[in-house]
Amino acid sequence: MGSIKTGIHRAAERAGLDGVTPHVLKHTAITWAVMSGHADVEEWAEFFDTSPETIRRHYWHHSPRHQARAVEAIERRGQQLCG
Repeated sequence: MGSIKTGIHRAAERAGLDGVTPHVLKHTAITWAVMSGHADVEEWAEFFDTSPETIRRHYWHHSPRHQARAVEAIERRGQQLCG
């Protein structure tokens, strides 16, 4: 195979899939990885050779850790008030 794009295009064609590109596969891989909750923004950014800003902006809302600090702060405040 001389080109990854050609290889992916041919594999998608054989599978009867339209619109599959290396970008679509990377997007899916990052989304699934973030959904797993097994690493933080910086670790995923390094692993996928993508900026932390891109991970935060486009993928982090899929993480079970998304807004975890905000939830913890609200819970702490609720415990203080209801104490």
